[in-house]
Amino acid sequence: MTGGTAARLPKTVHLIPKDNAIKRLCFDEETKSLRPNLVLVDRRGSVVFEINELGLKGAARDGSRKLAVVWGDSVVFGVRWGWPCLLDEFAPGYQFLNGGIEADPFANVLRRAACSTRPIQCRSTS
Repeated sequence: MTGGTAARLPKTVHLIPKDNAIKRLCFDEETKSLRPNLVLVDRRGSVVFEINELGLKGAARDGSRKLAVVWGDSVVFGVRWGWPCLLDEFAPGYQFLNGGIEADPFANVLRRAACSTRPIQCRSTS
């Protein structure tokens, strides 16, 4: 996490539900993307994973590193934190965030990736 403004945004904390209910909790049907600023914890209070201020699975955006997003469906979303964050140690200077969503159709994966680079245009055409 970073000490920037994004790291200080309020987050909603939820007890992690059974696997088949995770998407219902995290997915916003209206925007067809993940709800930002969510933290899912287990019954012991340990963080299972977070959805950051960008609506991506992973830690808060670290502005001191270049951003790389791995887009996809459940293969990318994975379990717990997922595998994209493991790439950080192989590419110093980059922050890898998880852009996967369980059972996300290919067309929506492409739409989300395109909107991440031009969000104002996407909001005005939605």
